[in-house]
Amino acid sequence: MAAQPVVQKSGEIVIPDPPLAHTLFSTTRFAWLFAIVRVYLGYEWLMAGWHKVEDPRWTQTGEALQGFWVRAVAIPEQGRPADRLWLVPRLHPVYARCRLVHLVRQARRLW
Repeated sequence: MAAQPVVQKSGEIVIPDPPLAHTLFSTTRFAWLFAIVRVYLGYEWLMAGWHKVEDPRWTQTGEALQGFWVRAVAIPEQGRPADRLWLVPRLHPVYARCRLVHLVRQARRLW
C-alpha cells in the first residue's frame, strides 16, 4: 500500500488507516471471518433468550419477571440504591421508582 498524502491538493486533510485496520475493515479479504463471528453471536443471542420463551416461570406464572422487578427496586441496607432509570426511560427519577414499586406491589408479573 502506497503512502497517502496527509493533505490533498483540494486542501482536504486525509488521515490514512493503519495497515491492519485497512486490511480488516476496508477490504473483503476477511469477510468470511466476520460472517462466522456474526452467525455465532446471533446464535448465542437467540439461545440466551430462548429459555425465557420455554420457561413457564417467565411466560405463565411470571415468577422470574417479578424477581427481576423486586431486585430492581430493592434498596440496599448500606449505601445508595443502584441507578435503575434505564428500566423506565425518559421519566423523572422519583416517578420512575414509584412506578416500579407500584408494578411490584400490584404483582404485575406477566408480560
